[in-house]
Amino acid sequence: PKALFTLFQISTLESWCMGIVRPVGYHAPWTLLVIIPYIIFVTVAVLNVVTGIFVEQIMEAAKLDGDRLLKLRDSEVGHQLREL
Repeated sequence: PKALFTLFQISTLESWCMGIVRPVGYHAPWTLLVIIPYIIFVTVAVLNVVTGIFVEQIMEAAKLDGDRLLKLRDSEVGHQLREL
């Protein structure tokens, strides 16, 4: 349980340097070879997921907006044809 909390704390970047990495690196420097790649991987993965969520929402909104514009244009064309 403590190890998972420590990894979560490192993942959120909450006092990871002063609270975890420096003391652990001081006593066991080889652990930095594991911790630093873990930080990089998790940070990039989380940013990738967040970016993906934003892009998905924007694409869905653009599709709905495009469909709405097509319906509006079709109704205007139909109205103009009826007037002729």
